[in-house]
Order: sequence, then structure tokens, then C-alpha cells
Amino acid sequence: AISVADGTPGQIKVFGMSVRGGSNNTVITPSRKTGFSTLTFDAVGETATIMYTDGTTGWIIVSTNGTTIA
Repeated sequence: AISVADGTPGQIKVFGMSVRGGSNNTVITPSRKTGFSTLTFDAVGETATIMYTDGTTGWIIVSTNGTTIA
């Protein structure tokens, strides 16, 4: 599991799974977010881009490729 702290307005983070450790998924949980709770990667090549908007809205999803959004 990966926790993502609050950012600064306009900050962008890009995540991608390049190696999978056995049968373990990688779960990303931003501290403050809107429209989702977690991003789960379960296959090599999956990606997600998130952007921090402000202290109220927090992180939002800009794009994903194969990532499970919950």
C-alpha cells in the first residue's frame, strides 16, 4: 500500500506498475481526494495520473490505463 499526502495546487503525480511482486497488488490511497478512494494496480503496464487541486477537493484522477478505481 502507498499513501499519498496532500500536495500543492497543480501538482501532478504519475504512477505506473513496471514489476509485479508475486500475487500482490499495489494500492494507492491519497489522504484527500474527490471521486475515488483508492487506485489498485494488478498488472504490469497499468498507469494512473492524479492532480492536486486544492485543500478542499484534494487529488482528482486525470487519467488511468487498466487501473481499478474504487
